[in-house]
Amino acid sequence: EGKQVKLSDYRGKLVFLNFWATWCPYCVEEMPDLDRANKKLAKEGKAVILAVDSKESYQTVKDYVDKNNLSLPVLLDETGQVSAQYGVQGIPITFIINPDGTFYNAISGATSEKTILNLAKKIIKD
Repeated sequence: EGKQVKLSDYRGKLVFLNFWATWCPYCVEEMPDLDRANKKLAKEGKAVILAVDSKESYQTVKDYVDKNNLSLPVLLDETGQVSAQYGVQGIPITFIINPDGTFYNAISGATSEKTILNLAKKIIKD
């Protein structure tokens, strides 16, 4: 939507920061799971999944999101600058950021709805 997004915008929420691309088969495979998990997490309002597309154009990503009816927030890192800041060497990779903004852990490779939801439940204590 053309807006700048900062991780600090989500302070107070658990953030799953997923780096991916439309050409990556493992990324494409996990995307429906991430979308379903994000819908469930959004209901509670305590966590969010941010899918950061790495080094692809707006139109490529928009076409993919529209075609697959994705509702999770998809961000663009067209230059690869954000990926470099996080030290991303391969995709997919998901960084887990605590509600206070500190790093919790990372999942290297594709993940699943079940894994995301179980981690969220473990990290967020009522």
